[in-house]
Amino acid sequence: MRRFGIIVWFLFCCFTAWSQPATLKGVVVESNSKGEIEPIAGALVYWLGQTKPAVTDSLGVFYIPIVANKNSLVVQAMGFKTDTILVNNKNTLRVMMISKRNFEDAIVSYERKSTEVSFIDPWKVTIMNEKELFKAACCNLSESFETNPSVDVAFNDALTGSKQIQMLGLAGQYTQMSVEQLPGIRGIASNYGLNYIPGTWINAIQVSKGTGSVVNGFESISGQINVELHKPTTAEKIYFNAYGSEGGRYEANLVLAQQPTKRFSHALFLHASTYSLRMDQNKDGYLDNPLGEQINALYRVLYDTKTGFILNASMQYVKDKKWGGEFNYEEAKRFDTAMPLYGTLVDAERLNGTLK
Repeated sequence: MRRFGIIVWFLFCCFTAWSQPATLKGVVVESNSKGEIEPIAGALVYWLGQTKPAVTDSLGVFYIPIVANKNSLVVQAMGFKTDTILVNNKNTLRVMMISKRNFEDAIVSYERKSTEVSFIDPWKVTIMNEKELFKAACCNLSESFETNPSVDVAFNDALTGSKQIQMLGLAGQYTQMSVEQLPGIRGIASNYGLNYIPGTWINAIQVSKGTGSVVNGFESISGQINVELHKPTTAEKIYFNAYGSEGGRYEANLVLAQQPTKRFSHALFLHASTYSLRMDQNKDGYLDNPLGEQINALYRVLYDTKTGFILNASMQYVKDKKWGGEFNYEEAKRFDTAMPLYGTLVDAERLNGTLK
């Protein structure tokens, strides 16, 4: 009885081994730009005339049953030329794929709109680029929102010409103003600070309505406005801009940028403006616009070590002078008792720097 069981077990093993088809083992590889051999994962391997393929694993190895009267093996992989191999050795196989990345370079061009809204950023931020500033005669930041319905800029008073941002019906002190994510126009400079950033210095303006993140501060109750200036690496080497109007307003801007080395770059931004024409069109005896002059200079330095450390520093000097009041009021004679005229004078001198 024991001999009979051994014979049955031996016959069962022989039948199982005979019933299982033989398997071909192989590996699919490629040669990279450095001449190193790397496996190709996800390649399809099948016998010619059949549709059931084997797929290579992460090491490029595949196993496929050997089919009688089939010796042509097809290998396909994304980005490589399809190859048909004549298999003579039924044990192991090594397939070297040839890349078909020999097509010409494709250039994808896209014309950016003047105002964009990112669909990736979870915060709804409206980005205004330079094209939006070209729609109006923008000479400074306060005049850059004339074509944007989200932000209103209103005069606080006509004598001094101070302007204020209004968002969602709230006054300007509830709107956070930042320059490249750093505290910009705030405090005592909020009344005239919008005139301290010329339009030719601006690269983009990011506007976010509603309560924003407290990461950048707590003032963003009605919204946040961030101004991005031209970087020393992206600004034009020499740029000159001039503006004049029949109302007696004249401005000139000069930008000088240089990159002596791959790591160091710097830029100088200069601005000068004047408003000298006296106007009283409504004949009330007061100036329609305050007179004044401004000198503005900004120096930026960018140092990039290409190892993850970036130094960004800037220094700005502003000399702003405005006077208004009655039509014949003269700022030089403001202390003269022989000239009993009403007038106002704003003489601001500001020096600030940033370091990131």
